[in-house]
Amino acid sequence: MGNPRQVIVDDQVTKLWSSGAKVTFELGLLVGQVSSSNSGDFVLAVVPVPSESETGEAPAGLGDVSVDWVQEVAQQVDRLLPGGISVVGLYVTSATDVSTQCVPYLRATAEAVALPSNVNVGDNVHYLALVSPSGDVTFQGFYDVADVNKTQMIPAERKTPTTGIKFKQYRTLIDLDEPTPFVNVAPNTAIAATELAERRMDEVEKQLKPFFRRVEDSIAVLKLTGDTVAQHMNLLTLTPPETKQFVEDVSDVFEPNAVFKEGGTIRLAQRGLVPWRSAAALSPHFSATIHVFPDEDAAQAVKNALEILGSGTDSDIASWAAMEIGGQLGSPMDLTFGVTESEHFKYVYYVAPAVLVLILLLAQYIM
Repeated sequence: MGNPRQVIVDDQVTKLWSSGAKVTFELGLLVGQVSSSNSGDFVLAVVPVPSESETGEAPAGLGDVSVDWVQEVAQQVDRLLPGGISVVGLYVTSATDVSTQCVPYLRATAEAVALPSNVNVGDNVHYLALVSPSGDVTFQGFYDVADVNKTQMIPAERKTPTTGIKFKQYRTLIDLDEPTPFVNVAPNTAIAATELAERRMDEVEKQLKPFFRRVEDSIAVLKLTGDTVAQHMNLLTLTPPETKQFVEDVSDVFEPNAVFKEGGTIRLAQRGLVPWRSAAALSPHFSATIHVFPDEDAAQAVKNALEILGSGTDSDIASWAAMEIGGQLGSPMDLTFGVTESEHFKYVYYVAPAVLVLILLLAQYIM
C-alpha cells in the first residue's frame, strides 16, 4: 500500500519500554496524535491497562484481560485528554507473538474513542505496538479497524524525531444548541411578560440541569468541592424585567445581559440567540448559547465575555422585549403574551384625541 506510515515515538516512551526488560507481559494504550499531513503520526505517552482482578494481581497474558475492560479503560482515558490528543492504539509487551489475538482489543479501543461519523478528523488509523521484553518495538497500522468488514492492515515504521516534539494548546468557544420543548399555552390566554418569562425560564432550567449533568459526567477528571478541575460549568440565570419596554425590530443586535454576577455565574446571552416560539408556531423551542470559560482566570473570562456579548449592562429589559416580539412570533395571537407598545402606537396616543375633537366640532357644526 505504498510507503509505510511514519510513527514518531517520544523519547520518554522509548526509555520506558527499554527499562521494562523484566516485564514479561503488559497491555496498555498509546496516546498521541494521528497527523493529517505526511510529517508522521505521534506517540506521546503510554498508559498501562490496570489489573482487572480485584486483588490487583498483574495479568500474565491476554487471557487475564477482557476486551470489555480494555474498552472501558480506553474510554475513561480518552475523556481526560485535551483536544487534538487521543488514544491512537495499543501496545503489548510479550515474549510471544500475540499480534493476531490483539486485534479484537484494538477494535474495541477504536470503538470506545470513535467520534461521530459526521466528524472528519483525517485518516482513521490505529496502531498496535509490539514490544519485546528486550525493548525492541515494531508497529502495525490498521485502517478502519472498528469496522471488521473494512479493516486493512498497513505498513508502519518507527521514526526517530529530529527535534523535540512541541504542541501548542488553543481554547475555543463552543455554542451548543439544545432544543427545549415548551408547555403549550392557550392562544386566547393573556399572560404578563414577567409571568411568561418566569414560566419559560423554569421550563428551561428543568431541561438544562440534566444537560449540564451529562456534560459534566462526560469529563472524567478528579473533582474538588463538586467542581471539575479541568473546567467549571456555570448555571445560567436570567431575570425578567420589572417594567416593559418596546424594542424596534430593525436589528438583531440587542443590549446583552450583564455577565458574571456575584458567585461567578455567567448570565444567558441574548442578542437574538435566545428566541422562543409559542405553541402557535410550527416548532416551539428555546435556542440557547452556552458559554464555558476556564474557572482559573475569571477576570480574563469576564473580559472575553464582554467582547463576545458586547458592552456590559445590568438591563435585561431590551433583551426580554426583543425575545418576546423580535421576529420570533408565530402568529398575531402571540402578541397576547407580551404587553408591549410600539412607536406607532405612541403616535396614536397623540393624534387620536385631536382627531376626536375635530369630529366632535364637525358634528356640532352640522347640527
